[in-house]
Amino acid sequence: MADAHCNLADTDCDCGRRGDRLLFFLTTIHVHISIKQPMKRFTVRKSPVHGRGVFALRPLRAGEILVEYKGKRIRWRQAVRAHLAEGVSGHTFFFGLSDGKVIDGAQGGNSARWLNHACDANCEAFEVDGRVYIEVARDVGRGEELFIDYGLQVDDPADEATRDEYACCCGASKCRGTMIAAD
Repeated sequence: MADAHCNLADTDCDCGRRGDRLLFFLTTIHVHISIKQPMKRFTVRKSPVHGRGVFALRPLRAGEILVEYKGKRIRWRQAVRAHLAEGVSGHTFFFGLSDGKVIDGAQGGNSARWLNHACDANCEAFEVDGRVYIEVARDVGRGEELFIDYGLQVDDPADEATRDEYACCCGASKCRGTMIAAD
């Protein structure tokens, strides 16, 4: 952005700053450029909890909307078939919606799919008009891994085998031992 008071001097301008000079139609224009780019807030890297994880690159405040959970919208029936055909036991990128559909983060998804589960999560997911957003639930420090509580739902009461299939590795003092929702 050019300062209006800067003159067309060949030396430092009277505002006290030196700027870049552009020669255009034999006229020297003194321009001060200040481009502020948004700082990246998180990154995906190897997690000590499970596979990949999402980590804060700067301090995050409670209430910040971190990211929208993106992916292809499919029906639950499709999600179950896809998981049975190609999935790994206890691992999906599915996010259930209130309208009965699912966001499949494995198809057209973004970094949000790498958020790991923790029983004492520092982020929360919420849905607005069929879109899922991840919000920071408590202040988070730089370098901290970001988590949501998956709160998985199972059709039948969770037996020992089902709980083991969805075992939790978060290590929190209040760990339920499973990613299945608390009763």
